[in-house]
Amino acid sequence: MPVYAIAQNTLVDQEKMDEYLSKVGATIPDGVKLLASDDTPELIEGEGQPLRTVIVEFPDRDVFDAWYQSPEYRELTKIRMAAAPGTFILVEGA
Repeated sequence: MPVYAIAQNTLVDQEKMDEYLSKVGATIPDGVKLLASDDTPELIEGEGQPLRTVIVEFPDRDVFDAWYQSPEYRELTKIRMAAAPGTFILVEGA
């Protein structure tokens, strides 16, 4: 069953984000798909300012866990968090 990683954050350091983006591709396993990336999502319901949102599909939880826990990606999380603090959640597909 696929799982979806959803990041919502506020970009605070473009230079660090550029560094992250230049390195993250080499860590992504086969079968992973970027489904959406929007710096200015539209708020349909509720209140507040919607945050920059990225949605990535992983084939299954094992593929996600192996990627997220890999030493290569763990180093990059420090850069990502400094560049764009926010939330990173995982949801199961239907």
